[in-house]
Amino acid sequence: MSTFTLDQIWETFLQQLRHVDNELTTNTISYQTFIYLRWDGPREPLEQALQNAAGRAMRGKIVTASIRYVRMTDLKEYVYAVRFLVPLRKRFCCGNGCTDCIRLKS
Repeated sequence: MSTFTLDQIWETFLQQLRHVDNELTTNTISYQTFIYLRWDGPREPLEQALQNAAGRAMRGKIVTASIRYVRMTDLKEYVYAVRFLVPLRKRFCCGNGCTDCIRLKS
């Protein structure tokens, strides 16, 4: 499995979303990223596009996405709170003899 950073995942995610809205904007408040998308149609196809973009960005990585609708602005922009979550459990042995080593789990 290759190494990755969350910045790389975000970059891929936003590139995919630029096909939906080339002028999308993001705003980060208290470690929460909000995405502002202009969309004229119903919400369901937009949410499907968000899920598809997240799926492409996470492909081959052990990461999950949390996408939550927040509101619609006066400028007809849909606002979504988006997070990419990395699991907290160790998945490999680092060789340091840790007490919570995955090799000691049955």
